[in-house]
Amino acid sequence: MIGRPRHRVPGAGQHGCDDWGTPVDKVEEASPALAAGTVVIRPAEPAEHAEVGELTVTAFRADGQLADDDRGEQELRDAAGRAGRGELLVAVDRDSGALLGTVTVLAPGSGWSAIGRDGEWEFRALAVRPTAQGRGVGRRLVRAVLDRARADHARRVVLLTRDVISAARQLFEALGFTRMPERDWEPVPGARLLAYGFELVRERPVRQARVRSAEPAEYHEIGELTVTAYRADGLLEGDAGYAGVLRDAASRAAMADLLVAVDTSGVLGTVTVCRPGSPWVEVARGAEWEFRALAVHPRARGRGVGRLLVRAVLDRAARHGVRRVVLSSQHRMRSAQHLFEALGFTRMPDRDRESVAGIRLLGYGREVEPLPMPARAGRLRIRRVVDDDHAAVGDLMARVYVGEGYAGEAVVPLLADTARRARQAELFVAVEGHGERERLLGSMTLCRSDSPYAQLARPGELELRLLAVEPTARGRGVGEALVRAGLDRAREVGGRRLVLSAQPTMYAAQRLYTRTGFVRDRERDWHTSFGLHMLAYVHPLRR
Repeated sequence: MIGRPRHRVPGAGQHGCDDWGTPVDKVEEASPALAAGTVVIRPAEPAEHAEVGELTVTAFRADGQLADDDRGEQELRDAAGRAGRGELLVAVDRDSGALLGTVTVLAPGSGWSAIGRDGEWEFRALAVRPTAQGRGVGRRLVRAVLDRARADHARRVVLLTRDVISAARQLFEALGFTRMPERDWEPVPGARLLAYGFELVRERPVRQARVRSAEPAEYHEIGELTVTAYRADGLLEGDAGYAGVLRDAASRAAMADLLVAVDTSGVLGTVTVCRPGSPWVEVARGAEWEFRALAVHPRARGRGVGRLLVRAVLDRAARHGVRRVVLSSQHRMRSAQHLFEALGFTRMPDRDRESVAGIRLLGYGREVEPLPMPARAGRLRIRRVVDDDHAAVGDLMARVYVGEGYAGEAVVPLLADTARRARQAELFVAVEGHGERERLLGSMTLCRSDSPYAQLARPGELELRLLAVEPTARGRGVGEALVRAGLDRAREVGGRRLVLSAQPTMYAAQRLYTRTGFVRDRERDWHTSFGLHMLAYVHPLRR
């Protein structure tokens, strides 16, 4: 059904070190803390440089790598210097704000690069706080490096690691790095460093292939390809009904995102991506994405097409801020499972189930790294929502309101139905960048009193609802810009007041509303059908 991967993620290992002898992490399945998505990767802030330096030294010292090397310790402590030579990333616990780890990313041409060449990125000084090991922090930092290099269209990521640190090599190989013995280096006698590289641009056949949304004229071909692939793997024996479902690509395209991998010869493979609310969802929960019906035509196997399709799913999820992608795989589909494991998916036994035909289906999931905010963000813009925004806005609503505990999973379909909300109210989005580089940072809905989405507004009033800001964009004034845009629009249409409601635990939102001129109106407080007390705020508008 899919091409065989080059590597498989092992189940467990020992502590390892990077090219500086840094403890990287245990090679193991995600812990409950990691599964909860509490680790965020982002650029280090200048105020954190001193702490990052101490964390790096502590990690090296704990591994016995700094016994008599004062010069090396000074260099590791100089996080500000590393930030000036490259990009200093940190892993942060989202809930506590604690720094858990760090890595320095070097773009081509960096004066600090040891073995990187044109078109190659290099990373060094990978460190995980000893008390944070076992949470997959090192793995997440390395994946963040790969994401940054991929976004820059680099062709390879390289690194050096000590020859005596087998667990580090095991981690790098599990993530897809391969040996580059021609670049091994021995800076001092007896200290041999092994070179590894990760090919971001694969062999020529994969370079020629690309992934895009399926076109209606291709639906018949996609359906036949899917059936052919499943039948070639012996997965349709005695199940004509399922073959009919797989053949109906048009229905999948109507209820989910149907993607194809193509080259000059035609369609090579396909995958169906299910967002929250899709009737094709089987194992996803809340704001998770799920992909199904991954298929590669037998004639295209061995070219990395399956890997290309799965990476396209992960890339789309990252652009939409999705925290986890899940799937289920028949227990006998070992080649598929090897691929998923090589790409960082881990088993989720609580999602295992049996199909109608009694076939055992194994649950898998992978945490998606949020795209780090650029060190220098672009100019913030507020504009009306357009059709192309609907999916991203729906995903943002589900992640913020459901993912952060303000609403239950039952409301995900309502939150995700942005197209309907846009017909019955006014939707605005906060964005930065332009064209394909545009990034959604936040959204809000503005309702007139006769809108079915209004809860508090009276005749002559407008109501601001469903304000949401991308978590990685908070602290940049996105929420305030959206609120002020709502005030401006309410004045423009002649509203007398702008009103809104807030949950009692939305402390940051309440501070924002007070700062922008809203006042509490306790007489208009109300309760939801679930008994939740909602706090009313009112802003009189000057004409």
